[in-house]
Amino acid sequence: MIPIGLVTRNRHAVLDVTLRSLSAADLPEDQVLIVFDDGSTNQQTLNYLYSDKSVHLGIRWPSGSRHWKHLNLDEVQSKVKGCGLDGKIRVVRLGKTASGVVNASCRAFCWMIGKFGADRGIVMVQDDVVFNPDWLPRLLAAEQQPEPGRRPVGLIAGCWINKKNSTKREPMTLVEHGGITAQCYYVTPAGIAAVHQWTQMDHGIHKGFDNKFCSHVRGKADVYRMHPAVCQHVGLESLVRPKWKWNKWNAKGRVDFSARGPYPLARYVGTFSHG
Repeated sequence: MIPIGLVTRNRHAVLDVTLRSLSAADLPEDQVLIVFDDGSTNQQTLNYLYSDKSVHLGIRWPSGSRHWKHLNLDEVQSKVKGCGLDGKIRVVRLGKTASGVVNASCRAFCWMIGKFGADRGIVMVQDDVVFNPDWLPRLLAAEQQPEPGRRPVGLIAGCWINKKNSTKREPMTLVEHGGITAQCYYVTPAGIAAVHQWTQMDHGIHKGFDNKFCSHVRGKADVYRMHPAVCQHVGLESLVRPKWKWNKWNAKGRVDFSARGPYPLARYVGTFSHG
């Protein structure tokens, strides 16, 4: 069992979709899933994260768009209302105030290593992603098929948005330069050893986490992306790059063009192990 960590802030409605997607996936019965709260302030979000109260979950999806249909996202729908996570998923509050996506991701990563160790690797996902049912088995199987003669596999990204990926090798493609967006990272023990020291530092940057993370992994290991992707980004607004809209049909469209459905959603968020 590879533990999964997820960082969120003030986005309970799209988080619920992500969690229902994970709940519908082919995961072990003892699957650990930890949600990390980066200082949420929205009361509906706080109720969702820390209670079992009923909260509003509705999102106006662009379901009539040809882009939405082309990306096989017709199954992705939110509920009008739903109950909070209390008793289902462990939520760890990273601080009273937001530390930003870079520091929050690093702190969550270090918490996961401190709790579960580095021997199995860990998976870190974002709060606005939907998954193929077999996404995790495909990631783990791909680790066994690296480029011949290369260094150990350090990181496999489940998808890569903002990029028209021209190099395509199945089940995963080596990426020798630059960052791969961090919607879904499987970090192997070799990758953890390469990047752990950097993640323990406080950082003054508020974006570019993926560039720095991948750069440090490459100090000792190789970075790959899945092809085709095993998940799809569904966040309609970016806090880091608000001018980049999901539905631009180009390299800055904030989707992975290799990703294909299905993306089934469970009716309710499942109960996951706390570890």
